[in-house]
Amino acid sequence: PKHVAQGLSADDAQKPGKLIGSGPWKLKDFKPNISIEYVRNPTYFKKGLPYFDGMIFTIVRDYNRRLAAMQVGQAHTTEGPTIGSYGTEDPMRMQRETKGRVRAVYIPEAVQTYLVLHMNKPPFQDVRVRRAIFLAIDRHELTKIVRCAEPFGCFGSVGTFLPNKGGKIVESPEDLAQAKGWRRPKDQDLAEAKALLAAAGYPNGFKATLNIGNPPVVVKLGEVVAEQLRKSLNIDFTVEPVDRATQVDRIIRETHHASFDSSGVIILDPADYLNQHFLVIGGQKNPDGWKNPRLNDIIQAQARELDPVKRLRLFKEAVEILRGGESHMVPLSWGSSGGMMDYRIQNFHVPGSEQIVKHFEHVWWDPEAPMPKN
Repeated sequence: PKHVAQGLSADDAQKPGKLIGSGPWKLKDFKPNISIEYVRNPTYFKKGLPYFDGMIFTIVRDYNRRLAAMQVGQAHTTEGPTIGSYGTEDPMRMQRETKGRVRAVYIPEAVQTYLVLHMNKPPFQDVRVRRAIFLAIDRHELTKIVRCAEPFGCFGSVGTFLPNKGGKIVESPEDLAQAKGWRRPKDQDLAEAKALLAAAGYPNGFKATLNIGNPPVVVKLGEVVAEQLRKSLNIDFTVEPVDRATQVDRIIRETHHASFDSSGVIILDPADYLNQHFLVIGGQKNPDGWKNPRLNDIIQAQARELDPVKRLRLFKEAVEILRGGESHMVPLSWGSSGGMMDYRIQNFHVPGSEQIVKHFEHVWWDPEAPMPKN
């Protein structure tokens, strides 16, 4: 409310206990690095909701300890399908090991990991080097190694420039099968990539540093990409995993030659990624301020276009520009958001986006619920 907000500084407004809103929960207690406790908001505008009297989220930084807490019943749920850590086979494995007491929940293709090539660091100021990297990465192999696990299946797909969301298929599997950077076998793309590096003055490759986060799935992605580029182009990346805050700080300050980053889908529309990565110049998603005049026109035009056929045509034109491999962004792999939940928590419906998943206003606990078959 205005009478509260106008008395708060920008810093104070972000502090726990100062966040004033109209949601289903009120903050009861926040212990940094220990726990967050919420209580039901009795004046919530949706009558009868939420169903729970309160919730306590325990902060556990160690991934394996979080899994153990779910396995032995110390915790009843993760925060929901969560970007990053749980977007693997682990929730499915937990469901099997607990015989269905813990159930796996996923949002498919909710987040993409991509490579940022920092143009302030030679040789990535050279468009030929950036295009060589774009062409050389084997996204199919990367996805199979990192996103798939027998007998559980795959929890992701090859990366694309735009998300196929909102009923709009911009980059179909059939299209990707013919596209440079995705087509297989890789012979033609690798030959072009090597020629580009040679023309740029790096026929024997070069050494570089790679900034990545430290969740297990991200580390594995980094190792596979580094090995692919070492084998195909003799580019020797030193992979440096760190916590998320440090990783983002490194991206913004451009301390390394290249960085991994990830973007969750915010709105269920292909324009979401155009807005995140190319509309905003500078910052985390476009630290070098890369831009293309025609792409900028397309971003503005699609936002005004009401005809879905014409709008899809604009998206496809944007993709063709980006597949030139000149930008800072190199798509790698789409991943699922995953989470785990006790089967007695009822009425949880997996949303289309990570951004609308954490209200917990509509779920309840049913101690008499039958355990589902694993």
